[in-house]
Amino acid sequence: MTRDDPTRPFEGKVVLVTGGARGVGRVIVHSFARAGAHVLINYFHAVDDAPNPCR
Repeated sequence: MTRDDPTRPFEGKVVLVTGGARGVGRVIVHSFARAGAHVLINYFHAVDDAPNPCR
C-alpha cells in the first residue's frame, strides 16, 4: 500500500493518543492503527489495561 491509499490516510504518520488504554481511547487507537498510523499510547491511570491495548 502506498501513502496515497485512501483507505489508509495516516500511513507513515505517528499519532499520540492520551487515555488510549481503555474505553473510547482504545477505539480511537484502533481506528488510527487501521488507518495506517504508528500509534503511541499514553496511559497514566489505566496501568492494568496498558500492556494489551490491542485486545
